[in-house]
Amino acid sequence: MTAKTIVNTIFLLLSIFTADCISAEWKYVAPMPNGRYGHDAVLGNDGKIYVMGGGVYDNILIRRYVGEFSNLVYDPVKNIWKVLEPVPGKIKSPNEYIYYDTAEKFWIAVKTIKDRPGYYKAYWPKKQIDRIIQIAPEKLRNTGYQRQGDGVAIAVGRDGRIYWTGSKGFWKGSGENIVLPYDPVTMKWAKTISKRIHYSPHSYGDRTVHQTGIPSMLERRIDHEAVTLPDGRIFVIGGYYEITRELIKNRQYSGTGETEFLNSIECYDPVKNTWEFKKPMSGKRILFAAVLGRDNKIYIFGGGDKSDKTTGKRLVYNTTEVYDPETDTWGYLAPMPEPRFSVSGALGADGRIYIMGGSQGQRGSPPLKDVFIYDPVADTWEKGPSMQLPRSTLAAVSTPDGKIYAIGGTDAGAYKFKHAINYFLTKDKDKLYDGKVQETVEMLDTAIK
Repeated sequence: MTAKTIVNTIFLLLSIFTADCISAEWKYVAPMPNGRYGHDAVLGNDGKIYVMGGGVYDNILIRRYVGEFSNLVYDPVKNIWKVLEPVPGKIKSPNEYIYYDTAEKFWIAVKTIKDRPGYYKAYWPKKQIDRIIQIAPEKLRNTGYQRQGDGVAIAVGRDGRIYWTGSKGFWKGSGENIVLPYDPVTMKWAKTISKRIHYSPHSYGDRTVHQTGIPSMLERRIDHEAVTLPDGRIFVIGGYYEITRELIKNRQYSGTGETEFLNSIECYDPVKNTWEFKKPMSGKRILFAAVLGRDNKIYIFGGGDKSDKTTGKRLVYNTTEVYDPETDTWGYLAPMPEPRFSVSGALGADGRIYIMGGSQGQRGSPPLKDVFIYDPVADTWEKGPSMQLPRSTLAAVSTPDGKIYAIGGTDAGAYKFKHAINYFLTKDKDKLYDGKVQETVEMLDTAIK
């Protein structure tokens, strides 16, 4: 028996014993209005959980939304979700707006009606076309919801606003370095205006400008992480972007299909209102977990680099790294029991860090429901109670009362046996469940002993 086999056997035995000793278990809470993956979540200063971005699906209609539902809030006390104003996209024309119909629970695109102030005619979605609606001006917004937010990272600033950083941006986007603040008190995003750009005496274009007062990040980022320190500084870590080329027409840019993975870390200082590069990670990575510990150090878990073009295999990490913002230094800690990709993490009431879900990161690797618990003081790992569902590309948030929420993600691909059986079942009603983009949310109370 090799040394590695012995270590794995000991870990397995300890995991079984530890899991039996933990009385806490994951329980479902109210689901989100729509399933999503590739999103992010934070705890607001008001004690509510804000979920933003991601690929959003309606699993009943099998429809993918763009950005209509890119901003949600969950009240843990009332156990209810609410749809908030979506992240702003491109500016609409002067007579076009979008409006959230609380009765229909859907965003509707409308146009002004000549000689009928305060009344608007719907032109999207299809089932709402030509509907006449009376709408108060404060309920209208002048930007569309083209920005969806796959791979976004969000963080709560010292001012209580929630900072949306990066993401793919628009449909099939190549990555953005934009920073958009959302105010949970006023429930509004930064103001947007349309600016005309003259490319030449005979050529011009209109560009949407978000008046945020915050400079853009130094790099475009997708599938990165963002962490806020107690002093208000926001650290943005890793991710990737698609390399673009400039088109001749009107200085527009198009993706090349080639990606650049990042090991860089940059810090936003709200006092100076500037971004600054810090010492990079040891390796380039995406879809990892980043958690602020009680010691105000940033802990990095798992993730992976780009896939090899020849073999299709991806370098997936089991490493645990820690970054000290005060000294701008990195260090290695006890590695994770297994490599993990598309994971999420949160700090428990006991000061330990819970790493949940994800996959092995290779083509065809199924989502997992495993939970590993890291103790920063002892620098040790143990197995935690598994989630109810396997989840990959999920989001996680912890609350001051010790509860951890595992939000959304996907469990598609975790039921290969059932998927194979479904091949022989022709009637939909006879088909076995084989996964979907999840709207479900689970909660683990880490205060329970």
